[in-house]
Amino acid sequence: GWPPILSSLMMAGFELRAFASHEDLPGTLRYDHSNQQITFRPEVPLQPATHYRVTVNRNDGMWMGDSSGEQARLRGSLRWDFFTEGYLPLRITAVYPRP
Repeated sequence: GWPPILSSLMMAGFELRAFASHEDLPGTLRYDHSNQQITFRPEVPLQPATHYRVTVNRNDGMWMGDSSGEQARLRGSLRWDFFTEGYLPLRITAVYPRP
């Protein structure tokens, strides 16, 4: 398969959201060509004890290509969640009726 062209990711295709409130966090997206690395810097600090979700390519705006210069639109998005320090996940303490 062709690798994604990371420099084609625009801010509109990146989202960092507080999971419970569904609020997008504003920030700056930077691409480092030498390291093939994307960095997002939020405008405000992340809150402690919070569940966040990152979505990349949410509007199918990225491209993929090969060394010959051929390109194609990259379809689908990539999501992952992370938790800041202090987050306590929901715990099941009882099940009724008993299994």
